[in-house]
Amino acid sequence: MSEPVLPEHLLPDDQSFADLNGITVRKGTAGAFFANLRALNAMSINSPGREALVQQLKQAVPTMQELGLFDMFIFRSPELAEAIGVAP
Repeated sequence: MSEPVLPEHLLPDDQSFADLNGITVRKGTAGAFFANLRALNAMSINSPGREALVQQLKQAVPTMQELGLFDMFIFRSPELAEAIGVAP
């Protein structure tokens, strides 16, 4: 049985960035991605600020792909997945 991976195994407390297969991952990237997804999900299609959220999420998609997020989880909302370019 393997040991669990702890956050500090991937990114020690004294570091703010890690390199993951050539992609620089900043501390907080996943948390920001999820916060932006929640905000986007709560917005109507015509909400002010929606496009800024979509663009920020799209920029984070390659990092989330490298982290394996989309290998393990699917969106409940096809519209949300399509908006950020990860629709199956």
